[in-house]
Amino acid sequence: MLDTVGFISNLPHELVECFKATLEEIFTADILLHIIDISNPQYLYQQEIVYKVLDEIYPKNYNYRSKMIEVWNKIDIVNNEKFDVEDNIAKSEFTIVPISATKKINLKMLYDEITIKMNKDKGKILRNVDVSYEEFDKTLRWFKE
Repeated sequence: MLDTVGFISNLPHELVECFKATLEEIFTADILLHIIDISNPQYLYQQEIVYKVLDEIYPKNYNYRSKMIEVWNKIDIVNNEKFDVEDNIAKSEFTIVPISATKKINLKMLYDEITIKMNKDKGKILRNVDVSYEEFDKTLRWFKE
């Protein structure tokens, strides 16, 4: 699991090259969850930066987009008069799941999309594991071993 948007957007682009080794973990990822704060007026800019860096990191003949799920967070506070969620989802090349993490809206839909992608693309079975924040690092190391 990597959190890169703040990292990438605050990093001068010429320094991204230096951090490619850190970002290369995404090569072995089964699924890429691109979590976007859809209420942020700069979300399109942040989205563009992420895809620009991913396009540079991945080989031209590798379709990382096939393992991408865009997760649009904070859907509960988006002004629907200015932002048509359904229209934007229909225009996207990715699977998009609009959620609200704090209000727990569409979390099962996200879980189901992850399960579908894991089963379809990798033949793997997804299991739900509850881990406390304090135990997260230890549990993640255990899974990687």
